Amino acid sequence: MTIYCCTQNPHYCRNEISRVLDLPMNRVRVIQTTTGGGFGGKLDVSVQAHIALLAQRTGLPVKMVRSRTESTLVSSKRHPFYIDAKTGATKDGKVLAFEAKMVSDTGAYASYGPSVASRAIMHFMGPYEIPNVRGECVLVYTNNPVAGAFRGFGAPQAAFCHEGQMNALARALKMDPIELRLLNAHKVGTITSTGQLLEDNVGFIETLEQARDKANEVMISKTKDTTVKKNGKGVGCMWYGIGNTGSANPGAAFLEVLPDATVNLMIGSADIGQGSSTAIAQIVAEELGLPYESIHVIAADTMVTPDGGATSASRQTFVSGNAAQQAAKQAKATIAEVAAKYLNVSQDELVFRNGRISNACDPKVGISYADLMKMAAAQGRIPVGAGTYNPRTIPIDPATKQGSPYEVYSYATAIAEVEVDTDTGIITLINAVSAHDVGTVINTAMAEGQIEGGVVMGQGFALMEKVEYKNGLITNPIYSKYLIPTSMDMPKIYPLLIETDCKTGPFGAKGIGEPSLIPIIPAIVDAVEDAIGIRFNDLPITPADVLRALRENKANKNEEDKK
Repeated sequence: MTIYCCTQNPHYCRNEISRVLDLPMNRVRVIQTTTGGGFGGKLDVSVQAHIALLAQRTGLPVKMVRSRTESTLVSSKRHPFYIDAKTGATKDGKVLAFEAKMVSDTGAYASYGPSVASRAIMHFMGPYEIPNVRGECVLVYTNNPVAGAFRGFGAPQAAFCHEGQMNALARALKMDPIELRLLNAHKVGTITSTGQLLEDNVGFIETLEQARDKANEVMISKTKDTTVKKNGKGVGCMWYGIGNTGSANPGAAFLEVLPDATVNLMIGSADIGQGSSTAIAQIVAEELGLPYESIHVIAADTMVTPDGGATSASRQTFVSGNAAQQAAKQAKATIAEVAAKYLNVSQDELVFRNGRISNACDPKVGISYADLMKMAAAQGRIPVGAGTYNPRTIPIDPATKQGSPYEVYSYATAIAEVEVDTDTGIITLINAVSAHDVGTVINTAMAEGQIEGGVVMGQGFALMEKVEYKNGLITNPIYSKYLIPTSMDMPKIYPLLIETDCKTGPFGAKGIGEPSLIPIIPAIVDAVEDAIGIRFNDLPITPADVLRALRENKANKNEEDKK
């Protein structure tokens, strides 16, 4: 049984279809087709089991394509959260306590609801040193649309909460919001609320400082407020654990260096447009000392590639990248044995670079990769490698609430500038600065692209996108009624990449796929408050919401004046 489908996790699809059809796993083959984005929705098994069952029963090829309306109605949505939070701090801004009670609506089925709730509770206090925290997240079943995986897995909802609290505290204390965060920021040596020591690659402070400096540069010519249009700036921050929360989530890779010095790299990770296959090929090329163009990637085919786990939790570059680097090191060890003997040097003296293997002490003494591979083939040596990587985590102890849920964390700061039209209620995002600690940058264009895409998706989250439903049924399943940002809504985006030394990442890399979305959301909300003096606690903030809030604010002031 062979199934071609858009998916973020082909091996999980294979396992589920095997169960549905009552076939051994090695009788089911899932091949990922070109997938234009996933964002969590393609983690679910949607049509795959249906078409497989029909094909099994009829003995005929089966194809299933849903209409836009059908897809919207039956696919999982982001979890609505209801959050009650409070913060305690000294008058000089040191946060001493933070508490949040969260209720998450998962709809009629669990889907990825438990994973969303667990990540939300791990992140609800934000990237801050707070000695006393208490959090609770309750996942409830309702007759509302099914909620599941969506970019961020509960961290965006948590960030909306903790950043709203920090911005409210900054206003109450009349402190600069960046200075308040610098006072409480995670840094190397911080012990988190779960008792995890952050030993290295904590770039939060750097994101704060560089975002502030860039915003001061590009937002210096702030438009003067008119009686109708008001400008404001806002800050939002986040931290994000890379990989699954406190559980095993390994990845694996196979690799063979061929006699002409080209490479076949087999990885199970699904590239959904974010460029994981490109990044992992670059990691392998760098490890072997070969041109990127010589690496051929075979990905996400359960009959050929090992399990790479889900393309989610911003994990593929870190997890599958590590596995591929290990596989490359194994193959490289075989090559090094042949090269060292031929060049009459120790393996430690070899340099692998630009398709050539040479003597570190005398670079003129060397041999091309292609010639050496022919020599290895003549000797019966086949350079192959297999690598696996499972992030080092410690599950949270149910009794003590202590553990290390993620091996590494990414950090980010966003600063937004908005214009609010008080006649129409329309909010325009003018400028967005987004600074991200990414460890080592593997591919600059892809990392900046992730930030740009994340900013626009966050813009939609904060200002436009809302699933309307009545009696559990979605009432706006078409794009004419469900608004998303278009090219006409794009702000000027300034992506900043902050490199830190991530000792356990492949060449020091961490993840950026989901972090790129998160900080701009609270930054936009804060900027709106800065512009018109009204705090919004529900998202999205639509023009109707702005006009209603302005009317209510005016009526309240009139009542106060009468008193």
